[in-house]
Amino acid sequence: MRYFFYNLDSKKNLLDNLIATKPDNYELIKWGWAPDVETARENKLTELGNPQIKGLPVIVYHRQPWREEYGDTFINKEQQWYGLSLCDEPDENWNWTWINAQIVDEVE
Repeated sequence: MRYFFYNLDSKKNLLDNLIATKPDNYELIKWGWAPDVETARENKLTELGNPQIKGLPVIVYHRQPWREEYGDTFINKEQQWYGLSLCDEPDENWNWTWINAQIVDEVE
């Protein structure tokens, strides 16, 4: 299962399309400050081990261990829930074809 955390204040026309065409293997999680929305979001984040979320909207999926390169430095990352943020992506990347192509090393 993959999770799509979103706030309706972000690029509403693009979000509406993603929500309307969401693949079956994604669960939608609203991000907001209404008590019921906040509780549901916090419960899901806790269940997933509080993955790092750099911005909304974000796709969260379970990723196998991997190695990140920073020049001559390597950092080994453990298997964990990983957030793929769309906030800095150009509008043309806000589609499921592009998003799914970015998901690598997923734990099924």
